[in-house]
Amino acid sequence: MIGSHTLRTIGALEIFGGITGVVSTVTTMLQGGFVGFGIIFAMLVIVFCFFSLLAGIYLIEGKPKGIKISMVIQAIQIPYLVNSVFAFFIVSGANLLIYIGNPAGWNLNITFDWFISLSGGNGTSFGINFIALVAFLALKKMANSN
Repeated sequence: MIGSHTLRTIGALEIFGGITGVVSTVTTMLQGGFVGFGIIFAMLVIVFCFFSLLAGIYLIEGKPKGIKISMVIQAIQIPYLVNSVFAFFIVSGANLLIYIGNPAGWNLNITFDWFISLSGGNGTSFGINFIALVAFLALKKMANSN
């Protein structure tokens, strides 16, 4: 059974990711680090971070809507995709990212990080953030039990 400790842990990581995401993205924006579509993507990331922060607070407070918002936050963090046309990944809190392709590898950390690009990246890689996947499944189980 998924307990309140699990929800509080997910909530704390979402709060951490939301705060660090807003701070780092706004700091980069103020330093002129985004141009063109980068500014639009950065604004979308800030909205995502606010929802991550809100979801974490709701989870810790035990509000049912925290589970629903957190499920969306976690689902957005599951995929990792980089190819020559499009690149996408976002991490708010913790990740255990395992990816295959060129390059292939893995990454484990507690952080906020994102990369969204319409011009893609180097190589082609596909991956899954396993911490987001496990958190999503735990939240789904909790939502189904209510």
